[in-house]
Amino acid sequence: MTNKRTPLHAAPAPSARETTWPFRFLRLPEVCERTGLSRSQIYRLEARGQFPGRVKLGESASAWIDTEVAHWQASRVAMSREAK
Repeated sequence: MTNKRTPLHAAPAPSARETTWPFRFLRLPEVCERTGLSRSQIYRLEARGQFPGRVKLGESASAWIDTEVAHWQASRVAMSREAK
């Protein structure tokens, strides 16, 4: 018997050259809101290479690139459609 849930595979993150300008930096609360994931889920997936990595903005500030998060979301939709 197989589990109907699809695993959270890594979405290939766009390279620096593929990241289209202009883009927005998203801070953690907005990433959580957009993805529906909790803070700990985002950090866990990021550590596994299954979610886009953060960009260091300063000594104690980091953010995600909106186009990379959108790409990850699109890959999740595509994977769920293929599973059916």
